[in-house]
Amino acid sequence: MKEFSNLIQVTPIEGAQQQSYTFMADHFDFQPESSDEGSGISWNCDHTFVIDRPDDDTVRFFCIPRSATVTFRDSGGKSYRIGTVSVPAKVSITAHLYRCRLVISCKMLTNPLI
Repeated sequence: MKEFSNLIQVTPIEGAQQQSYTFMADHFDFQPESSDEGSGISWNCDHTFVIDRPDDDTVRFFCIPRSATVTFRDSGGKSYRIGTVSVPAKVSITAHLYRCRLVISCKMLTNPLI
């Protein structure tokens, strides 16, 4: 089991502006699940992170699912990425009073933890 940093970086793919968003998450575990479908093996990387509430503009931007790549690091500093430019993750934020949920939905062709 890997221990991950609490910082999550989300980089939207659409639009000319390549702004990255960094979110502070609660402690989390992440283990993609493999599934053997008709087209071959895929890795289900769906996950929901509990994050500190970002500014209102960021919440508004992610109120609908956006195509993006999601990057986080382990305690040793190694980076892991969910989604690619060609097969992006769908990222949205569900706002609550003091905290938010960062919802990631993505199936990848390779295990992102390798």
